[in-house]
Amino acid sequence: MSDAAPYIVSWNLTRRCNLACAHCYLDAGTRRAAAQEEMGTDACRDVIDQICAINPHALLILTGGEPLLRYDLEEIADHAGGKGLWVVVGTNGTLLHRERAGQLKAAGVKGVGLSIGSLDRDRHDAFRGRPGAWAGAMEGLAAVADAGLELAVQVTVTPWNLAELASLADFAADRGARAINFYFLVCTGRGEEQVALSPAEAERSYALLYGLQRRHAGRMQVQAKCAPQYQRFIHRQGGASPHLHAFAGGCPAAVHYCRIGPGGDVTPCPYIPLSGGNLRQASLAQIWSQGEVFVRLRDRTRLGGRCSDCRYRALCSGCRARALADRGDLMAEDPACALPAADAAGAVIAVAATALYGSGEAGGAVIAWEPEALESLERIPPFVRGMVRRRLERFAAERGAATVTRAMMVEIRDRMTGAAPRDR
Repeated sequence: MSDAAPYIVSWNLTRRCNLACAHCYLDAGTRRAAAQEEMGTDACRDVIDQICAINPHALLILTGGEPLLRYDLEEIADHAGGKGLWVVVGTNGTLLHRERAGQLKAAGVKGVGLSIGSLDRDRHDAFRGRPGAWAGAMEGLAAVADAGLELAVQVTVTPWNLAELASLADFAADRGARAINFYFLVCTGRGEEQVALSPAEAERSYALLYGLQRRHAGRMQVQAKCAPQYQRFIHRQGGASPHLHAFAGGCPAAVHYCRIGPGGDVTPCPYIPLSGGNLRQASLAQIWSQGEVFVRLRDRTRLGGRCSDCRYRALCSGCRARALADRGDLMAEDPACALPAADAAGAVIAVAATALYGSGEAGGAVIAWEPEALESLERIPPFVRGMVRRRLERFAAERGAATVTRAMMVEIRDRMTGAAPRDR
């Protein structure tokens, strides 16, 4: 996979957290020692510069623990946004009051991913480990809306909230969410004590998500995370969903995705606790291209068990984190797969990741793209690329221009981040 590049970087800025969620892969908490491992503001700026050196248009997720416990969160976000990264903050919402949301917006943060476990406040609070978590999350949702930030609702899917998925999707849509991300539990960290979906339950969930995806099409993205088998499920329905093309290629860990830990360790994803190196000793570029775990994951010929000869291995590849957590082997078969052996046999199926997820609005003039602008667009994460494309084409049309140029992309980015105009 020579074209591997980090479209998405998830950064655990801190291990500190005001909650104690039952599924936390980081085992975050209020321990004082947790603050000691964090990188300082200047070191964080340097890391951002390193991300930009690899992909200046990456999606940067600033999370924790609870990132709002970092006093310098806005400084970090401002530096990242000023460099052109697409910055979002992942939070439990309980500390996100209106003033803080406005500060994040002013710092160039584009959106907030806010976690909801259940629509039942008692069940949500129990899962989050603190009374009042539900009320705090609802205040956080109001603050996001008031500040005009984009909203994504994050849901960890477990057997106990499986019956709520449709209601949670409707809840998110009613609050103007651009996306709802269903994370299929990987039992790592504190999540080792939790129970994940059975393969049969997961398969039924894919059918539900497929229906929700069509119900909310054009309004809200419905996405399955840590469940690459969903790609296989969509393909077997006829492959009409744009989700299939936007997320083609299987597990993104080490291919288009990586995670930075609080102390600088770089792992292929948050649920794979294997470091490719530490940013205090090596550059991000070196770790991404040469780290043993990254190199190993990109070699899909090393997949084991049923994944090794499955015809969907290029489209799915199985969740590598779940294989490690359940089998102790990063390249083992994913135990969450329910595909019968007879259906897995045959020639390898591959789907090009060319669709612009979120695109498809009818009407309007045809807008051409300058080659340099199109090249920059291709470096934007696929799942927001359609939204960015529409915004830029509207911008060009309002100016009476027939072509989107690289200069327009820089101008609209600077407007969105509040940065001074720059020639780059």
